[in-house]
Amino acid sequence: MKDFVGVVTAEGNISWVVKHGEACVEYLKGHAGEFIRVYFEFVNKKFKKKNPKTAPQLGYYWALLLPEIHKQLIADGHTTMIKFGTVEKEVPISIEDAHEAVTALSGNVGENGRHMRLSDCGLHECVKWLDNVMDLAVHLEMDIESLQAVRPK
Repeated sequence: MKDFVGVVTAEGNISWVVKHGEACVEYLKGHAGEFIRVYFEFVNKKFKKKNPKTAPQLGYYWALLLPEIHKQLIADGHTTMIKFGTVEKEVPISIEDAHEAVTALSGNVGENGRHMRLSDCGLHECVKWLDNVMDLAVHLEMDIESLQAVRPK
């Protein structure tokens, strides 16, 4: 499945973001005459908060912390159960399941300790959320020095 980014025009058309536009058109031409299912996600609605999370905060979690925690969970032997009808199989934990586990254990950052998903956090909740993720990494006995964010000078 391919992901492409575009902007909805006033006429209701989709104007593809430049770097995706040509690739999208070529991809769609290769499937001429086929049926498609389209899912719309309006990404700008997620960021209309007074104090939105910053790109460095999100990058720190998605590009460094989560992949390293996922590797550690696999190394520690954490698994997840896949069920399909009556068939069950235990497999190594996926990165999606690792994110759900991190969310469940690190998300009590809202007012009065209310649980929040990362996508619902503003700037200050995200700081607390990342602190909780680092605490989780400590409990997993990970090398905390290698997980420290490098601050730009």
